[in-house]
Amino acid sequence: MTMTMRSALCLFAALTPLAAADAAKGDDRRICTDNSRACLENTARLYLDALMSADDSKVPLAADVRRTHTLGNGAPVNQGRAIAGEAAMRDSIRQEKLASRGAVRLFTDEARHQVIALWESAAAAPTERAITVMDRIQIEQGLIREVEVISAVREGAPNAVTAQATDPAAPLIEALGDVSAKLRAAPYAASSDIARQNTEKYLAGLLSQAWGFTEQLNMLGTPYFSRGAGVEGLPGLYNPDNLYRSALLEPGGAYRIYGRRGSHADLSFQIIDKYPIVGLGRNLMVIRPDDMGAKPGEDFEFYLGGAPRAGGHWFAMPDRAAAVLTRQSFGDWRETPTSLYIERLDMPPARAYQSPFAQAATAMRQATALWVDGYVPDIERSTTVNVLPAPRPSATDAGGLGGQMSVMARYKIKKGEALLITVRKADAAYQGIQLGDPWFVTPNTVEHQVSLTARQARVDDDGLIRFVISLDDPGVPNWLDPAGNPEGYIFMRWQAIRTPLAGGDAPVARLIPLASLRKALPAQTPVIDSAERRKQLAERKWAPQVR
Repeated sequence: MTMTMRSALCLFAALTPLAAADAAKGDDRRICTDNSRACLENTARLYLDALMSADDSKVPLAADVRRTHTLGNGAPVNQGRAIAGEAAMRDSIRQEKLASRGAVRLFTDEARHQVIALWESAAAAPTERAITVMDRIQIEQGLIREVEVISAVREGAPNAVTAQATDPAAPLIEALGDVSAKLRAAPYAASSDIARQNTEKYLAGLLSQAWGFTEQLNMLGTPYFSRGAGVEGLPGLYNPDNLYRSALLEPGGAYRIYGRRGSHADLSFQIIDKYPIVGLGRNLMVIRPDDMGAKPGEDFEFYLGGAPRAGGHWFAMPDRAAAVLTRQSFGDWRETPTSLYIERLDMPPARAYQSPFAQAATAMRQATALWVDGYVPDIERSTTVNVLPAPRPSATDAGGLGGQMSVMARYKIKKGEALLITVRKADAAYQGIQLGDPWFVTPNTVEHQVSLTARQARVDDDGLIRFVISLDDPGVPNWLDPAGNPEGYIFMRWQAIRTPLAGGDAPVARLIPLASLRKALPAQTPVIDSAERRKQLAERKWAPQVR
């Protein structure tokens, strides 16, 4: 063999794996490129969802992908043939749309890079049979390489289509599946284990809030203030320093609202024209018991709607009023909450029964459209990373509290970096800062110090508060723990402002190496060790128990 031939063979041998790898990539539509559990499961779900929609546009297939089908009893049409190649696989997905699909159970084998999906479906006809399907989906670095299908038909068994006609929970189950698919289809959802966990908590939060809202919707004649909303997964960047409670209203109704003022920093009643959770209501009116002279520990009472009342605190019901939203803002989490009650004084007509499952399904879809499709993308487009604008009045046409000043921004940091935020302590009843994940959801507020108020934070001798956002504990008092999220949102609020904010009250953000943080802080800044940090976190555990 000549040197030229030997060199050519060596070159061919070196290039062959590269050519094979390029052939395996196909039309790269991957949402992830590793073999983690999150990547495997989210990629498998893209394929399973495509079978329902007959839309292959988001399915990441390898160029040499292969699908085989092992038949059980009573094989339906289009089964029993092998499919090879990306083009044939995409054509099959587009042509063989499923009529229905039940719940999917996933069994993931990370070592073998495969996901087993077990589910039940039905062909378009006949309607009275169930098809049990098991898919073994082989995935390598975010690309589907092989699908092995095993199916069996059970004649006469009720399928998912007929179940929807008799199962009252079917609309909610379907909505939950659709919302889950929407969230998981977002590139962020599969970007890391933290992102996958955040997405699951967000889905659970949307479901929980939709169900709670449904009960209130069916009790418009006997309204009540909702209880605290929990700790995790709450849409809309729930402020952990606030206790939000809402009651639903009808424009023609007459109401008595009363209670005993707690010791917390600020209390407001906001009348809005949309239901919370499913809409960002316009601010129609703000009522503050403090303006009526209520002090901590004292009772208060006012009337809303109905005939005017002499000698008491009465407010005309605004047109299109849909809800009253209360904010109890806490400067110190040991403060006591306000006891709160609402009573409807008129007699509304009886309401026809409506399925709570259908109502919750509608609410869940509306909330998803509000936050996932609308508000959060708008905020992402209108904010700059690691840059804080000057405080401005909160948007009262989008759920913001009248009289509140706020700052909205995004942060993005790497391990070994710190975002140092400096702001003046204002003359206000409440001043606070919080973090949110990329879903605009507040992380666990008890296990992580994701927020601080001006009263909780250390104020330096120059009157400034210096907050630090970093992935690792920097050992300073005012650490804002992002709970493992390298990017997300920052929200700052000022309420019941006694001295108007000026130019010097605008916050400033600076990205610096974590190793240089101490040089950027006043020399007297204390060092917080692990024991002191545990004491800080221990103060946060009371909030969900007393609110």
